[in-house]
Amino acid sequence: MFDLYQKITDQIIAHPDKGVIPWRCPWKCSTMPPQNMISKRPYRGINAFLLNLAPYKQPYWLTMRQVNHLGGHVRKDENATILNRAPRQEEPDHE
Repeated sequence: MFDLYQKITDQIIAHPDKGVIPWRCPWKCSTMPPQNMISKRPYRGINAFLLNLAPYKQPYWLTMRQVNHLGGHVRKDENATILNRAPRQEEPDHE
């Protein structure tokens, strides 16, 4: 069974083993946070942290569905970046 939290923990633990301390900002430290290329909505929390660990210079990200909708493709040797999708919270009733 796939354990998302274990996968994220493994990613974080792997960086110090490579001599990189993620919370010390060894990554690109750009002025722009990681954001969705279509909506321009910035990622937050653990997702922003995980995307900053990726070895890419640009802060723009797409979902696979967005890539397919735009007629794009992903190279065969590329890997997905695992993110934590928070459950949607229902709006409280204001009666």
